[in-house]
Amino acid sequence: KTGTLTQNIMTFKKCSINGKIYGEVPEGMGQKTDIPKKNEPMDFSVNLQADRTFQFFDHRLMESVKLGDSKVYEFLRLLALCHTVMSEENSAGQLIYQVQSPD
Repeated sequence: KTGTLTQNIMTFKKCSINGKIYGEVPEGMGQKTDIPKKNEPMDFSVNLQADRTFQFFDHRLMESVKLGDSKVYEFLRLLALCHTVMSEENSAGQLIYQVQSPD
């Protein structure tokens, strides 16, 4: 995840799971990988609670989920559980995320 101190906005960009890198890697940064070039973002429309502004371009992560990769499942479960974000549903039925600011 990356974010700024001024806005305190965190965005999921890339991850490494069991030595395999998923997500965006800016050209010229780190080791060369076989990550496909940025093309179409993944479709999360099947999840009605998904953030419509979220974009992730590495389809291999979803393929690993579909194949039942236990390491990917463990990573995603820990990512979902090990944070301080609290979600609440507003009167319009939308999820609102709140977190205590570290500032």
